[in-house]
Amino acid sequence: MSEKRLEDIRYSSSKMGSYEWCEQKFYIREIEEIPSPYPLPPELSDGRISHNLVSDFFKNFYLDKSYEKDIRSYYNNVINKTDSEKVKICFNNFLEFQILRVDRYKTMFNNNLETIRKYFFPVINERYIKIKYTKYEFAGVIDSAFRIVNKNPNQVIIIDWKTDKVGNHSAFMGHIPQLKRYSSLIKRLGYDCMLYGIFFLFTSLFFKSVRDQDYNLKEELLTFVRTLRESDFKLRPKKEYWKCRICEYKDLCGRGHL
Repeated sequence: MSEKRLEDIRYSSSKMGSYEWCEQKFYIREIEEIPSPYPLPPELSDGRISHNLVSDFFKNFYLDKSYEKDIRSYYNNVINKTDSEKVKICFNNFLEFQILRVDRYKTMFNNNLETIRKYFFPVINERYIKIKYTKYEFAGVIDSAFRIVNKNPNQVIIIDWKTDKVGNHSAFMGHIPQLKRYSSLIKRLGYDCMLYGIFFLFTSLFFKSVRDQDYNLKEELLTFVRTLRESDFKLRPKKEYWKCRICEYKDLCGRGHL
């Protein structure tokens, strides 16, 4: 594969995962640049709507003493933006989680609203960040990052909001590679990621773990590019013969997924 083409790709965690899932899918989408002929699956649409609602909440909500009543009123005011029952469940679970967070901070900080707000609101909210190593650019959107109680203000926990129908520890571990990559991106903003967290909106479950201090995004990205450089993508069927039942291209693919 030409080095110039590899330089033109803006790498991301989802693209790297796409290659791991199906090399042909990566080739079709990123090298041939042929868009999927299928509409956006409902689960992806629900995910985008849920993420927008979460992001807007942190932008628009004002935390006061009547927080529990206000948070539930907030739900009633905005949930009419969607007809999706899944989105309604996800957003309700998210808001209930925020009530629990405030309750915890009230006890920790003796009802001091100023201090509660400091930890309740994210220091990063739906932020697009990119970084370049040699000739290759990596980019991603960090859902949120929060200060950690009793830590340096620059030490944060990255929290990703997921709408997976199955939200458990196994699913959490499956998202760790993405969180590792984001832990490197966040350094561009002067923050040090100490913890990773995932809140599964649909199942209302939260998991967290300590960041892998040995992880190196530059090393992983350059290794990935080297793998692409060495890939010959021998199974390149003509478009009319592409067929896959696993990746979302369904009848576009070829390698191992017939």
